[in-house]
Amino acid sequence: MRGPATGPRRVVVLTLPLGNGHTAAAHVIAGVLRRDGTQVSVYDPSESLFSLFPLARVLSRFYRFAVNWRAGAVHVALYRLADRHPAGTSRIVNILFGRRFRSWLASIGPADSFVSTFSLLGYLLAERGGTPVISFVTDAGTVNRIWFQGAVERYIVPDADSRATALRCGVDGDRVSLVRPPMSAGAAMDRDQARRRLNLEDRFTVLVTGGGSGLGKGVLEAARALVSARTDVQLLLNAGTNAGLRREFTELCATGTRCTVTWRKRPSPPFARRCRSYGRAARA
Repeated sequence: MRGPATGPRRVVVLTLPLGNGHTAAAHVIAGVLRRDGTQVSVYDPSESLFSLFPLARVLSRFYRFAVNWRAGAVHVALYRLADRHPAGTSRIVNILFGRRFRSWLASIGPADSFVSTFSLLGYLLAERGGTPVISFVTDAGTVNRIWFQGAVERYIVPDADSRATALRCGVDGDRVSLVRPPMSAGAAMDRDQARRRLNLEDRFTVLVTGGGSGLGKGVLEAARALVSARTDVQLLLNAGTNAGLRREFTELCATGTRCTVTWRKRPSPPFARRCRSYGRAARA
């Protein structure tokens, strides 16, 4: 991914609302490319595939249900299905959404290359053909095999284990690049700065997080187990956008355990933002 003199004139980054990590990665990648002078657009296709059906909202809510109901039983089942039958799962998704997806791609204008931060989007983009596709793997470790399907030109992976999974799936080694996950501008800081910002002492710290959405009942159970163990550690508890989990974490910290709770307010859906905007305009 190079600057405008030798790189693409326009890059389109695609993501889906199935976990905040995919969306966050898309915007960080876009920011890095823009600093190099590249023209970048970020899209969530689920917001536009159906004019009368709120697919983006349905996917987001289904994801939250899948990872929380019965300790994530639905998510585990779907994950195993995709990992055991990656090619078949990808083809079914292409049959269901491929034609509409390609029609939507044509509507956003030409691109010199595509970057996908969600596995199935990389496959759908590669099936379209004609434009180079880079799949940015947002998972780490022994990742799901569905990431490595289709004629994707290059895979960017975060660690050796995910690269090994790609090779086991038959991807040529020269198509897999191991790159440290990018960080948004201003996010990087040294240890002392981080401790001051998070109000942490210089001692062994355990991070407990359920990702950007603060998902998974196991996260709360793990935090409770650490508090009950009375070990000489401090806890960094990330509640993501989950207000309920934030309250639970705060109550745990009130027991006397040395810990810090981090969270962020969940952004309002586009329709709610528009309603507030119209309301402010009317009052003005």
